[in-house]
Amino acid sequence: MVGVARSGENRKMRKNDINKVITWRVLSLFLGFTMTYAYLREISASLELVIMINIVMTIVHYFFEGWWRKTNETR
Repeated sequence: MVGVARSGENRKMRKNDINKVITWRVLSLFLGFTMTYAYLREISASLELVIMINIVMTIVHYFFEGWWRKTNETR
């Protein structure tokens, strides 16, 4: 029974991590586009740059969250 409970907790934590990352990325897209557009004054270049950066940062952030959680569990 304990294994089943932990499995459910892990899924819940993973889902929470994904939701947190997506929420942060939406905010990041908006802020990144605003700042990039203010600097470049070009919509298409700003969108390309911000989308590319956010795809990479979303993936990195997800793995960072998992690493952070595992690091703090051992303390």
